Amino acid sequence: MTDIKFKIQQIISFPLVVGIVATSVFSGGLLLNANPSYAANRADVQKALAGNKNLSGADLSGADLTGANLSGANLSGANLSGTDLTRANLGEANLGEANLGRVNLTGANLTGANLTGANLGVASLDEANLSGANLSKANLGNAVLGEANLTGANLDAANLNEASLGGANLSKANLVGVSLTWANLNGTNLTGANLTGTNLTEVYLNKTNLTGANLTKANLTGTLLSATLLPEANLSGANLSKANLVGENLTGANLTGANLTGANLTGASLTGANLTGANLTGANLTGAIFKNAIADSSTIFPKGFDAKAQGIIFK
Repeated sequence: MTDIKFKIQQIISFPLVVGIVATSVFSGGLLLNANPSYAANRADVQKALAGNKNLSGADLSGADLTGANLSGANLSGANLSGTDLTRANLGEANLGEANLGRVNLTGANLTGANLTGANLGVASLDEANLSGANLSKANLGNAVLGEANLTGANLDAANLNEASLGGANLSKANLVGVSLTWANLNGTNLTGANLTGTNLTEVYLNKTNLTGANLTKANLTGTLLSATLLPEANLSGANLSKANLVGENLTGANLTGANLTGANLTGASLTGANLTGANLTGANLTGAIFKNAIADSSTIFPKGFDAKAQGIIFK
């Protein structure tokens, strides 16, 4: 009878032991695969912990690498989906084409890192340091980058649709051809950033600083701007049709050839702005200030608008 009870206990406890082993493999105190949907390679994780810099193609998915030092490591093509890299050091690391979907990089150091073509969809990058990083053609859709530092970062042709960049610093960053549809740019610093040809359709720009930014041929159709700074910004050829620019500061802005049809410029300041060749058909210019703004014969104003009476200079 005792033998039968022992065997029954073995049968019951065996799946439990297997479950614990499968979900709690320790290597130097590191918990692996806390999420059963990920299956990190134990040997790859041990290499990362040992400071091995050659981790190209490694499977580190779901591993806990909190605070790990991976500076200068080669992680090109690696699988880091769901990995916890909170406060990790990845400065100058090569993460080209790596899978970082749903990764946690909160407070991580990625200065000068190569993330060309990397997948960072739904990633957490709050307060991460990405200054000087190369994110060309990277996927950052739905990623969270609150208060992140992207000063001078290269985001050429990257996907930032529905990304949250509230309070992030993108001063002097390269955002040429980037798609930011439905992105959150509240309080974002884009001073001197290059946004040539960028898609900002339906983006909410609340207290965003675009001073001196290059928005040549950018698409801002239907964009809502609130307390946004645009002095000296280059908006030549930009599409601002139906954009909400109520009370905005466009002092000295270059709006050469810009499309402002149906835009709401109520109370906006366009002092010294260049409106040469701009189209303002159907725009609401109630209370807008145009002192010393420049226009020419190709500039189109709403019907009944007396440009000269508003202090606009024709050249």
